[in-house]
Amino acid sequence: MPAYKEIVWEPVEFRRPYARPAPDWNVHTTRPNPYRPFRHGPYHITMGLRNMPWDEWIGILPPFHLSSLLVFLTFSELDNHYPKYHADKAKRILERGSKCSYTSPEAFDGAIELLEELCSYLPERYPSLYQRTPVGLNNLLTGEKFNIIERPLVEDPMQMAARLVQDDLAIMFEKEDGQYYLLAGSILLAGFWRLEDKLGMPLSEIHTSGDVPGRMDLFNVTTTSSKSTTPSPGPRPSAPKTAKQAH
Repeated sequence: MPAYKEIVWEPVEFRRPYARPAPDWNVHTTRPNPYRPFRHGPYHITMGLRNMPWDEWIGILPPFHLSSLLVFLTFSELDNHYPKYHADKAKRILERGSKCSYTSPEAFDGAIELLEELCSYLPERYPSLYQRTPVGLNNLLTGEKFNIIERPLVEDPMQMAARLVQDDLAIMFEKEDGQYYLLAGSILLAGFWRLEDKLGMPLSEIHTSGDVPGRMDLFNVTTTSSKSTTPSPGPRPSAPKTAKQAH
């Protein structure tokens, strides 16, 4: 493998385009979008890029970049399952706390950036659920008030961000060896892995330890090198796809 060439991120002034409200959205009646990632027939594990519609920012299933972060979101857009997932998360936070949500000190600024983006986006996309405030936002369904300005925060920033959406999230950070490492996350819903088992691992080890089919043939090279091989003269309105698990 060729020697890793460090990527230098140049600051670029950028503001996300305004998100149009989700059409006819209602927290009690809007049904989940029928995401169907696989076509009928043989499926070849690939890695590609696609344009990212800003209105559907948290509906993008592949990972994407915020500044120098690689953000992995299993998000779907919010729907009428939100109240149940929100209650499940709140219960899980009380039961397990930092075992499910954690931000490494070196990842704190990145977690805050994600939290700020969510507090900006969600009131635009779901104005009947979230109200923007000078210090963050209010949840109009639960009555929760989120202050993301005060320091110290009342809770871990990833845990706070997880309360705002109905799925889990994780952030990978690039280190000097060119690999992405899991340094921040909030994994609260029932699944097949625990944050405490994967925290601090590079992306390659996360997937070998999880026994992802086909990963050794493709995922290690394409995912860890995607940032360095993709031209990025400015903010990237595109999302790199991870290799999907074969079924």
